[in-house]
Amino acid sequence: MDRRSDIDIDALTRALDVHSLRILVAIDQTGSISAAARSLGYSQPTITQHVQRLEARLGAALVVRTARAARLTPTGALLAQHAPRIDASLTAAATELARMLGRRADLVRIAASADAVGTVVAPALGRLAAQQPEIDASFVEASDNAAALALVQDGRADIAVTLTLAVSGERHAIARRSGMRSTFLFAEEIVALSTAEIQAAGGRIDPALLADEIWIRGDGSPGDLLAERLERPRAGDDIHVSNAAAAVALARHRVGTTFVAESALAGIDLPDGVRVWGLTPAVTRRATATALVEAATIPAVESALRVLASLRPSPADVEVILDARRRSASHRARFSSSRTTYPARTAPPEESPMPFPSTARLAQAGAVVAAGALLLTACSGDPAPSASTALADSGEQIDSITVALPGSLSNLYVGQESGILNYYIASIAQEGLVAIDADGAIQPALAESWSQPDDVTYVYELRDDAMFQDGTPVTADDVVFSLNEARDETTSPGLAYYMTNVESVEKTGDSEVTITLTEPDAAFAKNMSTGGAAFITSKAFWDANDGNVGTASSLLMGTGPYKVTEFAPDSHVTFERTDTWWGEEPKVKSITVNFIPDESTRLLAAQSGDIDVAFNV
Repeated sequence: MDRRSDIDIDALTRALDVHSLRILVAIDQTGSISAAARSLGYSQPTITQHVQRLEARLGAALVVRTARAARLTPTGALLAQHAPRIDASLTAAATELARMLGRRADLVRIAASADAVGTVVAPALGRLAAQQPEIDASFVEASDNAAALALVQDGRADIAVTLTLAVSGERHAIARRSGMRSTFLFAEEIVALSTAEIQAAGGRIDPALLADEIWIRGDGSPGDLLAERLERPRAGDDIHVSNAAAAVALARHRVGTTFVAESALAGIDLPDGVRVWGLTPAVTRRATATALVEAATIPAVESALRVLASLRPSPADVEVILDARRRSASHRARFSSSRTTYPARTAPPEESPMPFPSTARLAQAGAVVAAGALLLTACSGDPAPSASTALADSGEQIDSITVALPGSLSNLYVGQESGILNYYIASIAQEGLVAIDADGAIQPALAESWSQPDDVTYVYELRDDAMFQDGTPVTADDVVFSLNEARDETTSPGLAYYMTNVESVEKTGDSEVTITLTEPDAAFAKNMSTGGAAFITSKAFWDANDGNVGTASSLLMGTGPYKVTEFAPDSHVTFERTDTWWGEEPKVKSITVNFIPDESTRLLAAQSGDIDVAFNV
């Protein structure tokens, strides 16, 4: 760019002011000078003067005026498009300045549709009023999710709370807008409320069994989603309502069948004969808070986002749903232990002489070899397993396999005890964002897709059917947490080596994670596999164990096809096949890995039949 261009851009930048930009946005939204003046609380001559002065400074027309209306020119529309983000950036700077000068900056506006008020917005406003009375929090009602997001994008609200429906096992569309950052708040199940005399096994019912009933539903409601999936047309006696409270009231009085989120039944006493079922497949309603990237650091907005993220709706008294939560809580309760300190390994992990296999290859491997597919099979240049393991793949299910490996482990968490053996063992239970196939190519893992907008930015889209081995869904928050822990040289000295070039790891959508590097790095893409630094775990599991994971009492939590069920340091580790993995089910049900450093001992164990697979003998 030449010097003249630098001067022109500088002059244009100095010509802009935030008040004039706000006026352009108002004109674009209202379609007239007078309406824009009313919406901003200015007089009509003031609006006109601001526009004329800006047009004079820029040397370009911004507004086309007629007797009864006004519209923006292409130049004006361009400025209006960028105005909300400029406004948010200046507001963030002003709040920082206000804090430095000892002044207050305490305004936050939350936009949402009526359905989100009772579950999300009202509790958040009440909690903000009680905990941080200095914040002036207000509510802006929107007609739907798109309108709430538009209010934020246009600068008329700071946070949009949206509610979206998702069917288990199906990919759901996520609304994404440039320059906006989303935070997942919570998910709750959709339940059926009906007087229908139907026997539903296990407390869950297929909505198709209720198709002949009178449905109580509204536009965009769970009932609408289910009707679309079932290709059920709107019946003449169906009842249309505008909110869940009305639907529940009608269903309580035996008028028809409705489908509502769990929280809609909080504090509701149901009469005899009115039944509540969970659905199969399960349908959830996900709450998300979205703000402009620049506005997320404004103290009042940041506080409101924290309060929103702390909300949890009241669960429905549906036994099948409560039982699933009890099992999940019971599973997590197993992972409680006292803190133990292990030696830190600050050197980078040694290079493996073998191509690093992916979890998917384990699931596809056959018979005995499946036990070692993640460990040492397909080893170029290494001795093959002993002859006792050269069995044909019969295609049948295998109850258990015992493997002998050289070396030993005192901790299963790669971040604490790195090395070839630990990487292979951990990769049986944990996954990265991507996987590396036998040819060294990058393949999908927890991220079903990814992109690289520029040399230092990687954007990963998570698959929505991924679950941890305790049955809880994998979220972008879990991925961000896992990678940030991997960056920490104190908690993860064995992984931090791979992350020294990472500037930030951010959740940029419900199922989107963006990683920014300090400089281009051709090796980084593969480092997001379990051959590098990406061993994704559950934040809840980590917190429950105070970060002391990988021990005999805490074990590991991952998303792979096998979960760790027992670990005796320097002795053995046992894996059991899990039904929570998103991929193809492995043929081997149980794998026991014995650590036997001595080669002759491993060979004798293989020859005697005490083990099924012996490596490096």
